[in-house]
Amino acid sequence: MWKSNISCPECGAGYRRIELASVQGVKGEYCCLTCDHVLEVFDGSLGVLIRFTVQPERTRVRVDPWPLFGKGSIRKDGRTLHDMYLFEVKRPVYSC
Repeated sequence: MWKSNISCPECGAGYRRIELASVQGVKGEYCCLTCDHVLEVFDGSLGVLIRFTVQPERTRVRVDPWPLFGKGSIRKDGRTLHDMYLFEVKRPVYSC
């Protein structure tokens, strides 16, 4: 049994990886649970267990801004913060 830690290069999520030589593995790939980035590709020769341990930091700035809202950031509770414009329109009576 061999233990190690891996992290996602895209979002920074942390995982615990346990490799078992006594168990036959399954061929395939493991993707990050938060951003779907491929973390590891398995050939099936060893049994590998991966457990999600550290949630990524969610206060990063969005790379792809929404066209309607513009560039924003994500708070730890998952809500998005973005800039707003506030316009005040006068009635024609008050504009003279």
